[in-house]
Amino acid sequence: MGLTVETGLIIDITLTILRIAAGTLLLLLTYFIGVSINPARVRIFGVILLLGFFWGMVAPVLFSVIVPTFSMLFMSPVGWIVSALLLFACALFEDDLPIPLWVKLAVFVDIIITLSFYTNIFGFADYTFAAATTATVKLNLVVGSIYIVWRGRRNDLISKRVRLRLFLVWSIAWSTVPPLFVLLLSVSYITVTAHLFLCCVIFFNAGVILIAFIKLNPNFELARQPTLVVQAPVDSDIANLLDRMTSERLYAEHGLRLHSLADRMGWSESKLRKKINQELGYRNFNQFINHFRLDEAGVVLLAQTDKAVLVVALDVGFKSISSFNSVFQAHFGMSPTQYREANR
Repeated sequence: MGLTVETGLIIDITLTILRIAAGTLLLLLTYFIGVSINPARVRIFGVILLLGFFWGMVAPVLFSVIVPTFSMLFMSPVGWIVSALLLFACALFEDDLPIPLWVKLAVFVDIIITLSFYTNIFGFADYTFAAATTATVKLNLVVGSIYIVWRGRRNDLISKRVRLRLFLVWSIAWSTVPPLFVLLLSVSYITVTAHLFLCCVIFFNAGVILIAFIKLNPNFELARQPTLVVQAPVDSDIANLLDRMTSERLYAEHGLRLHSLADRMGWSESKLRKKINQELGYRNFNQFINHFRLDEAGVVLLAQTDKAVLVVALDVGFKSISSFNSVFQAHFGMSPTQYREANR
């Protein structure tokens, strides 16, 4: 019996030290991201995400000392980590595109489910059912975050951000999936082990990120502010690329990808990526080809007023009217229909 008490005390002390250490690193990361030169929404969602992790690390320590029987409501900010993660992924990797509707709906559902779990406003009598439902919703949001991070890697023109995508996929999986499976299964006897593992992972990840950024990227730059795209070609390769894009209407091909355009030009992917990013200022391949698509769409919408917006969208290379509307709205500040009406 004495061994059990002693072992439990050692585990509690170890867990407390890990929580405080991880919380300290997370607070430092929060500060550096908050004052960094990243776009506003990257900084906002990044700070919210890191503060959620920070609260999860230090709240149990604080409330075990201050309020031994603290309410579950005090831990509710931890429950919104996954929503903040999804929004942060969109802000970081979707550049200046609006946040997709499905992401907004997913975050709304997660907030409602989280509040109901921590406050039991819906009166669930079965904790296991409530925990399983909450964890299932959050696991889906984690999958959505990984999807957002992973899906644009082939068209990303910033090599550092491509590497960041790979690290984030690994970090997301190891930081969120194990504890959510514990919650999903409601297996109480491995909860302490899961907490120890989670604290170790977060402490390790936070430490690696801090050291890497301080050495390689002291400005903590994750994404650049939107920059003006250079219109005039600066060398013969760029001039040739722009000429073929317009004369052959390569941008109108629905299956056009970075690697397929590189093959057309007889270049390597890395050469094409550097040319478009460093010479023209685009951050991802979709921005580059959408520039040509939107230029043509704007002309056609005004020149052929009887042509349906959907037909215009498909003719210039968009796969759906929804994607066309989103990109058009972000570029022109109005919908295609409003643009057509405003310029009559």
